[in-house]
Amino acid sequence: MTVIQAIDAAGGRNEFGGRNLYLIREGKQTCLDFTNLAHKNIVLKPGDSIQVEQKGVLDRWKGTDEAVGKLMGR
Repeated sequence: MTVIQAIDAAGGRNEFGGRNLYLIREGKQTCLDFTNLAHKNIVLKPGDSIQVEQKGVLDRWKGTDEAVGKLMGR
């Protein structure tokens, strides 16, 4: 299953979703631009997870996560 197929299976995009999504694989977070995603055809692996940016919300969460990671030595 590709990232696009997984998003479609979860109900697809809507007006609340932002342009960016995050693929978490083996503990590493990769930002993907949804507008350029279709041609990349990224295949999901077991254990992968996807976070879709909610307009204006995930950026704040990401900053908090990075700060906590630094405090914990990540």
